Amino acid sequence: MFLHILKFELRYWLRQPIVYIFFLINALLIFGASSSESITVGQRVGNVHKNAPYVVENFYAVMSLIALLMVTAFLNSAAARDFSEKTSQIFFTTPIKKRDFLFGRFFGAIIISIIPFLGVSVGNLIGTAMPWLDDELTGPTFWSGHFHGIMVFAIPNLLFAGAIIFSIAALTRNTILSFVGSIGLLVGYIISQNMIRDIDSEVLGAMLDPFGMRTFSVATKYWTVDDRNTMSMGFEGLLLMNRLIWMSVGLLVMVFTYYRFSFSEKAGSSKKAAKVDAALPLSSARTWEPLLSVQPTFSTGISIRQLLSQIRLETISILKNTAFLVIMLFGAVNLISSMSFATSQGYGITAFPVTYQVIDVIEGSFFIFLLAVVTFYTGSIVWKERDSKVNDIYDALPYSDWIPLMSKTIALWLVIETLILVGCLIGITTQLLHGFEDIRLNVYFVKLIFVNGINFLAFISLSVFFHIMVNNKYLGYFLFIAFIIANNFVWPALDVESNLIQYGSSPELIYSDMNAFGPFLKGKVAFEFYWLLFSLVLLVVGLLYWQRGRELSFKVRTKMAAQRFTKLRPVFYTVLFGWVLFGAFLFYNSKVLNTYVTSKKMEKLQSEYEKQYKKYEDVPQPRIVAIEYAIDLFPRKTIGCFICAMDKE
Repeated sequence: MFLHILKFELRYWLRQPIVYIFFLINALLIFGASSSESITVGQRVGNVHKNAPYVVENFYAVMSLIALLMVTAFLNSAAARDFSEKTSQIFFTTPIKKRDFLFGRFFGAIIISIIPFLGVSVGNLIGTAMPWLDDELTGPTFWSGHFHGIMVFAIPNLLFAGAIIFSIAALTRNTILSFVGSIGLLVGYIISQNMIRDIDSEVLGAMLDPFGMRTFSVATKYWTVDDRNTMSMGFEGLLLMNRLIWMSVGLLVMVFTYYRFSFSEKAGSSKKAAKVDAALPLSSARTWEPLLSVQPTFSTGISIRQLLSQIRLETISILKNTAFLVIMLFGAVNLISSMSFATSQGYGITAFPVTYQVIDVIEGSFFIFLLAVVTFYTGSIVWKERDSKVNDIYDALPYSDWIPLMSKTIALWLVIETLILVGCLIGITTQLLHGFEDIRLNVYFVKLIFVNGINFLAFISLSVFFHIMVNNKYLGYFLFIAFIIANNFVWPALDVESNLIQYGSSPELIYSDMNAFGPFLKGKVAFEFYWLLFSLVLLVVGLLYWQRGRELSFKVRTKMAAQRFTKLRPVFYTVLFGWVLFGAFLFYNSKVLNTYVTSKKMEKLQSEYEKQYKKYEDVPQPRIVAIEYAIDLFPRKTIGCFICAMDKE
């Protein structure tokens, strides 16, 4: 029976296009990193060959972390597919053993999960064979790197992470919680990464890394370039100990799942229903009153009240959700662990926890969880009524089409702002615990709550747009994640660094104690407003295709969108014209009045400069031998007054 279930699971997934789509994504990502200097996966290779066994093995280690959400899709479906499709009561009445069901489904999903990882080898082999790549950047192919990458990183990480994800999905029968589990696995990696910054605890950090990436880095940190070009690391030393520890954890999780799993349905809902029925009075004792005659109104005031009511309900439903609380807990724990190094510069060097450095820590270690909330809960709130099978009732209610779309988008944005506020409170608490009282609340507000809040709203709108247009929950997840990856890696490969093209990008916002935000804030806000206008364009298009009713085909939805467009035409053209006009203003400022040079072009200019002036290399040049200067500081006067005094002098 075990082999029968295993074969069934393999046949099921081999017919699913998502397997090959994930394979293609991994292959393209590694292809770009192997054939271009602009794309980096993991650490930069430097002088090491792009097809060196060390590089290939590092690719497998990094992709085992990046592809965690892909693995979650396979393991989640394998464990909870019967419950989500309402076939569990039929399937579990067959003479099947719990052992065969659990391990057949688990190992079937694990074997399928290996297929996307093979895209690492395919992408590297094809990428390093491209004609535009310099011959000096590649060397002979060592198959040991590909073999050890699969055996040391891909398979052990699948067994460990897959066991946890499979266990959560099988025991809770909740698809969202299994995705939350994958986010929790990231915490171990980030914590170990922070611990390894201190040289005294790098061995402990290497053992705590569940994916082995830091372990691999510690074990190979003294390898020379020639070693990395010719050698790979198998099951040996620290890496062997790390792999044994975390595969053993995966085995214990599967044993726990086996003893806790049951084919029977949970009885909580039936007991609750029985209590409700017992509390109802007998029908004979009821007194019926005539229905009130109500005349419905559809004024703008009523629509605004409905919008505010829905925003409140949607926001509270997310904040009270167990999965959300778990994600927030993971994020808070990770941020607190990162804040423990807020004053450490490494190797015994300390610094004051000034506000702008604390904000950098928050953005680096906390925002990945906010992006996870955006990814998962966009699909959750867009599909909430349909997942609960109450969409027919909800769609028949007297409300305007734009209310659910706007309420769900704004509610998720308020949740993100709440999480950012939590990050600010953790940062302020860290500063106070270190005895640092010069807390700049205005910097927290401007940089985190205001600027980053607008940026997250743009990505929330994009995710909502994907879910509406494809009208498939998991395909919407996939497209949003694929877009995020492509948006960060494709544009650099094409030597495109314009903030007008890369979605959500904007100039760097620099803060200093002397100049505050200086001239950088205006440009930052301008580009954030540009992407906010574009996100409004996406929301208006999404509103045209918003699902209300039972018509699912894209052709029928397009006809309905054309009917809605007659009412939304003024809004659409106003927002579109505003975005184009503002984009033209930014283009004029960034391309005409002020120009910028891409990193590739700058590298080319530096190369030409060196070639042009190399002939003067041995010519004696003037040198500064002594400097005398005097500086007068006026700490009690403002900078402006100091500048005025200098001008008078």
